[in-house]
Amino acid sequence: MASLTDIFLALKGRYTIDPARDLWPFYYEDKIIGYVKPDFAHFLFTHSGAFFLEKGALKLKPSVSQKELKRVFKETYRTALAAGFAFEHDETLDVYPDRYDPAISVAPRGLFRALGLVTKSVHVSAWQAGKLVAQRRAAHKRVMPLAWDSFAGGLIAAAEEEKTACVREIYEETGLIAGTYELVRTARFYVERPVPEGFLREEVTHFDAILPSGLEITSKDGSAETFETKTEDEILGLINSGDMMPEAAFSYLDAIARVRGEALDENFYRHPIGLVTWDAPVQVA
Repeated sequence: MASLTDIFLALKGRYTIDPARDLWPFYYEDKIIGYVKPDFAHFLFTHSGAFFLEKGALKLKPSVSQKELKRVFKETYRTALAAGFAFEHDETLDVYPDRYDPAISVAPRGLFRALGLVTKSVHVSAWQAGKLVAQRRAAHKRVMPLAWDSFAGGLIAAAEEEKTACVREIYEETGLIAGTYELVRTARFYVERPVPEGFLREEVTHFDAILPSGLEITSKDGSAETFETKTEDEILGLINSGDMMPEAAFSYLDAIARVRGEALDENFYRHPIGLVTWDAPVQVA
């Protein structure tokens, strides 16, 4: 099998894409906050009074203040949804001008890929008796049905802390409550890639979960077809074959590299100074 570095470089080459090739930048004030397909940019220009076009770019009008962004994004989502440019999802996420910036507003989740806005997510690689527990996505999933995925993961909701999001996702997908496993924050990384409804720009916070031996894992919310224990080489095989969700693949590579004592690209994976461990119960609403 290829080395971890070769697998990582192949994965990065497959999924880290320059948006400038086919998309238009989306500006708020003088800063690019997203990327849009040209047809969606023209649609917003003709169907919303909040946008204008200038030199191959979509821009919010100067009259749209930060206080008005929430309303504008909500109205844009409804318009885009009705025309098939966005998908239905009523969860609300924070809007970041850039992954390093604080949030400036909130918007419906279903609009983020269409506008190419930054999202933030958590992904969990679960270890049990020296092997990894992987989730196979349910057949009804909208994106990559039946592909293999992280043990648990999802987007961080508006005003939600990453630790809370991680514990929530584990509970929603598996029914496991905080305190029944050890949780370790291991790395952050950033991915940009095209998706059917637009462009994904996502900062992922990766966690390891250490599960007790013999603990049986089942799907609580129906989002997983099954959970299976895999060896490291079996996980790497799924990554090589393209049968793994991209963000999950990057997460698993980080987990396996650390166990093997190998270093991958430190400009891609940002590791904390000392791993941050939580094993105390966390309240989940």
